[in-house]
Amino acid sequence: MAIIPASSQPFRKAFIQILALASCLLVNSNDTSAQPNGLPWQVDPACQSIITNSIAAITCGTSKDVPLLQRYTFGLMNLKGVLPAAGRLDVSSQVEMYHHPSWRIDSIGNVFGITMDRCGNTYIAASSNYSSYFFFTESIIRYGDIGGGAESAEAAGTVYKIDGKTGQASVFSVLPQQVDTFFNRTCEGIINIVRNTGPGLGNLVFSHLTKQFYVTNFEDGRIYRLDENGNILDSYDPGLYDTGAPGEPNDLNDIPYGIELNADASKLYFGTCGYTSPTSGPLPKIYSIPLNTDGSFVGIINNTSLPAGATWDNYTGTETFQMEMGAEHALRDVIYLSDIEITPTGDMLVGGRMGCFSSLHSSYNHGGLAFLLGQNAGIYNNLIGVIYTGYPGSLGGSSEAYGGVSILKSNTGPALQFISSSADILNEDGPHGLCLVAANNFGSTGNPATPIGAISYGVVSNNGTDPKGVGGDVKVFVQCDCAIVCPTEIVATASDTVICSGSSISLGYYVEGGNSPVTPTWTDQNGNTIDPENVLLSNQDCAPATYTFTVTANCEEDPSIVLTDEVTIKVLATDILPFVSTVQEPCNIALNIDSACAQYLTVVGDIPVINAGDSGSVVLTVMTNDSLICASQPYTLNYNCPDCVISNLTAMPQECEDTTFLVEINLDANSVSDSFTVTDLNDAILGTFAYADLPALVGPLYGDSITTYTLTAVDAGVPLCRQEVTVGPQDCLPKCGFFEMPNAFSPNNDSMNDQFYPVSHYEFRVLDFKIYDRWGNIVHDSTEPWDGKDHDKDCISEVYVYIITVDTFCGVIKEHGDVTLVR
Repeated sequence: MAIIPASSQPFRKAFIQILALASCLLVNSNDTSAQPNGLPWQVDPACQSIITNSIAAITCGTSKDVPLLQRYTFGLMNLKGVLPAAGRLDVSSQVEMYHHPSWRIDSIGNVFGITMDRCGNTYIAASSNYSSYFFFTESIIRYGDIGGGAESAEAAGTVYKIDGKTGQASVFSVLPQQVDTFFNRTCEGIINIVRNTGPGLGNLVFSHLTKQFYVTNFEDGRIYRLDENGNILDSYDPGLYDTGAPGEPNDLNDIPYGIELNADASKLYFGTCGYTSPTSGPLPKIYSIPLNTDGSFVGIINNTSLPAGATWDNYTGTETFQMEMGAEHALRDVIYLSDIEITPTGDMLVGGRMGCFSSLHSSYNHGGLAFLLGQNAGIYNNLIGVIYTGYPGSLGGSSEAYGGVSILKSNTGPALQFISSSADILNEDGPHGLCLVAANNFGSTGNPATPIGAISYGVVSNNGTDPKGVGGDVKVFVQCDCAIVCPTEIVATASDTVICSGSSISLGYYVEGGNSPVTPTWTDQNGNTIDPENVLLSNQDCAPATYTFTVTANCEEDPSIVLTDEVTIKVLATDILPFVSTVQEPCNIALNIDSACAQYLTVVGDIPVINAGDSGSVVLTVMTNDSLICASQPYTLNYNCPDCVISNLTAMPQECEDTTFLVEINLDANSVSDSFTVTDLNDAILGTFAYADLPALVGPLYGDSITTYTLTAVDAGVPLCRQEVTVGPQDCLPKCGFFEMPNAFSPNNDSMNDQFYPVSHYEFRVLDFKIYDRWGNIVHDSTEPWDGKDHDKDCISEVYVYIITVDTFCGVIKEHGDVTLVR
């Protein structure tokens, strides 16, 4: 807490004897060694935590004028029943307050953002967003030794956990930071502090539905999602994508600060930093990001410049603009939308923290804003009102907020109260501390809201009227909801993950609902118990191998409740050599993939068309065709095709023999092997011949009046050395009358001459076939052969007359004659 003159306007009043007490320290609790058993209030009856309903957690700065053992940057206040019925609270009436020794600046350093879980634990974030000097008082600017040290980059990214039962501060999580050189600036003094460390964190929020945290990081302008143990799950980078350079983004609008969830945790809201006048630069803005039901970010994965050692994904591209802050405080420089809280009615309470010199590492001791937004069509862009706390001539121009806001649901007084960290509350002799007003009671310029509760951070002996301090954030505990309840579901993480053969993966899980610990057991697809850490997986086949693991968890509160889930890991091959073969011939090159692997491997590159006389090489690459390329194998194929020529190919048809004919082949050739083959149009080989034996006879080929044959001569050594020729049609079929009728037959079932029917070497179709006996009776009337029967009765041996009509390629032929049936 910086102690400044009785007047917050420079040199307006004489600086009178200053008695500085601890930052955030009230007279009721100046025993800095107090432990939870020395609390000024009762522990929570359900959580047994040191915070309970109406207890507020606050962060603040401190200065070199404060005694060493009282330099606290975090404290707890009891706000129960402090809002008066009318007028203002007498600031000389101090509220109860508590500090733990680990909350001093040397232990936790400068901190700003606050969130709480439902079990009484509080979480605070390291910050560089404090001024180095206030008028006559030099601030203490550093990070905490618990997190790593005054200028430690690790400490700059630390989220501390304040244990709900002991009050002890410890490291909960460390977000990525890079060392950068910057100034902590003064807005109201003369001393700037050079620092060589990380820029720190913004604010944070806890989801009571998914048991996850969201933290804004000044260093890379990202929002990080943490599990309930502080592990980083993923991140979201709004606005301009981080370049990876050390230090905060150059564009203030690209720095998320205040952060909040809506009631069902489906949207995450955040405020940015910006200028107080549009002529100086972009104004601060509020955005929202959609979330999945498991709390993860909705967006496009972009891992271009993640911090070194990152194992998580970063998302982009889904933030929705809500509102832009109007131009305020033209005489100021920058403002940071540092804190957001959604009210029970769905409105948005926003805190704006004032800075200077276009720097994130500064803060005014006055001049910020606390305002309420409503929704229009689901967008927070309706300014309902600004909470005015300063008197008409105050340095902050009637708006004295420090950027921290919260809500108090009180059993006494108004049911809902708005809280903001503020300076010079009400009038010039007003304190620096917390301002409480009834919900939607705003006041106006020069007319502060009333009734109002003005709660001091500490006491300065200026006739006991002007307590001062450097404000930070504020958060009020709602109620304990920490009964031991078994989870309703266990969810195995890393499902559908793809890895390369020979890689290891650690299997994880999270639980939905409840808060009881669970005892998990992991088994593989064969039912064997495994260690889920660094599971080594392999695959020797071209097809992806699928491994299924099952997590089974018993609720420790009620072991009869068993939860289970599966995770499937796809493992890609890293050795594809067994599934690929190559062909390298002088005129023919090819790369062949096993047919069973065709859908899993991709060939990159093309084989050129090779002509006679061509030579060269081509590089083809075979790789696994999943998004994760686990194998990539190059193949170099060489070719050197001789300049072979076959020319003057002739094909002379020879005389027909029955229905076929031979073809005499002749040709000219040079730069060839000793033989060639002749193929037909279907690449069937009709013969192989020596050049020395030319001309050569090819065939026989079936001859008719319509068929043309395409013959190709191909050199036996150089397949590209070839020429085509056509031959035909060559009609080798008889012209007409090509079937005969036997003059006798003997149907005695000796398989010889048992039926009477036309005989021909060619295809034909009988259209009509009748047999008569010598009395003119029809004994056969069918297109089928005659078997010597008349209606299944054997006919006698004698001469019979036939009349037949046959369809041939020469046309329809009708003949008659006689035949002798012999028994």
